[in-house]
Amino acid sequence: MRRRLLAILLLTLSAASTGAEHMTAVTEEFRPLNYTENGEVRGYTADIARELLTRANIGYSLASYPWARAYQMAQHQPDVLIFSIVRTPEREKLFQWVAPVAKRRVYIFKLAKRKDIQLHSPADLFKYMIASDRDDVSSAQLEGLGLKTGKNIELSNQDFTSLQKLLIGRVDLMVGTESFMRELCANHGIAYSVLTRTILVPGGTDYYIAASLNTAPQTVDRLREEFRKLRKTDFLKKLAEKYNLPAP
Repeated sequence: MRRRLLAILLLTLSAASTGAEHMTAVTEEFRPLNYTENGEVRGYTADIARELLTRANIGYSLASYPWARAYQMAQHQPDVLIFSIVRTPEREKLFQWVAPVAKRRVYIFKLAKRKDIQLHSPADLFKYMIASDRDDVSSAQLEGLGLKTGKNIELSNQDFTSLQKLLIGRVDLMVGTESFMRELCANHGIAYSVLTRTILVPGGTDYYIAASLNTAPQTVDRLREEFRKLRKTDFLKKLAEKYNLPAP
């Protein structure tokens, strides 16, 4: 009897020492990194997350939500994996950062017909009103340049609302990544050619896969180790080619 109890105890301790055996992976709709197609979450980062969890022998569920919901889940629930999340100083202590997965470059866009708008450096932005999404990291980047909400930045609750403001001339400029703007236009039947990409917004960072703070450190270490191993293979290169992204 004692041997049986001891065996059960050892198995329990062994399982606990390896960390979580099931994780909830959450993301948002953001092609080509993560998106839903035919009821399945796909994309460059989604495929990386799947591969890491599989290699680490961790069971998982994967779902796409509005970003605010996914973000809240990752902040308040245990054993949550979130992607593709931008790593910023403000977020540094809110998550356990697993791996950088993609470069993030944010640009200022204008209407192609607005020949009167000439941007050569971030200093030129102070002359104009820029549309950005509320609570988006891009807004923080603009504010980091000294631009002010209400004076230089007009916030919207939805991406398409910002684009509509640009199209009707309510704002002069809009901030976003190139892939994001192309997808936004395509989703609403707008020719991407009506836009012109201008200057790069400084102060950017990369997209990451991160885990909630209430995730066992052992679990995070396993995922980090699997990513280190993955980088030694051609998996990431082939995946980038599949989703038409620059090679990592």
